[in-house]
Amino acid sequence: MRSRSAVLLTTAIGLAPVALAACSSSTPDKPAVTGSITPATAPASTARGTIPGTTPGSTPGSTPGSTPGSTPGTGLAVGACPPATSLTVNLKSGTKVITPKVGWADVTLDSSAQVLLATYDAPKSEAETVWQPNLTGDQVGVEFYVSATNDTTLTPGTYERSTANPDSTRQFNTLLVYSGDGREIYSGFSKARNQVTITKIDDKVVCGTIETDEATGVFTATRI
Repeated sequence: MRSRSAVLLTTAIGLAPVALAACSSSTPDKPAVTGSITPATAPASTARGTIPGTTPGSTPGSTPGSTPGSTPGTGLAVGACPPATSLTVNLKSGTKVITPKVGWADVTLDSSAQVLLATYDAPKSEAETVWQPNLTGDQVGVEFYVSATNDTTLTPGTYERSTANPDSTRQFNTLLVYSGDGREIYSGFSKARNQVTITKIDDKVVCGTIETDEATGVFTATRI
């Protein structure tokens, strides 16, 4: 008579092929689909800031900053301006891609800049004062303010609302978006990366990128 141990061993050996067959027929997990990407077009993985439509010129699945000298997620090189200003804005009426008609940059003492990007013929004065426009129809405007602290000046680089570096002298202070429906937001800053990157600043223009929940894109603004 076989021992109990021998019976258990024989049973385990018999079940092993069944277990292996079950494992070999399982289906690998599919990548999660987020945002407006459909399963047919979603990349297996996307780097932050490179989902199609979030930043003009971005490449799906590319690693931010993988192009030497480029701004993360945009391909806009340091020292360069985009061919045209283009912004994706999230409004009460829905998400829209706008191409502003004017861009003004009011630079003060080379240490701060208030940039206004508008789809209407906004006068320079709107970028020099507290901006509270009365827009109508499909008019849209985006204004933001960046500054260099501790007696430093504005230079190409990334200006963040919040940063892990307590010694950073580059600050992204405020963001405003207005449309025909009135004021859309006032400094949302809920996204992990809310930042403005200046790629070029001289005596004529301020160029760069903006990446926020409410407005994302590339810009060129004429210095006042």
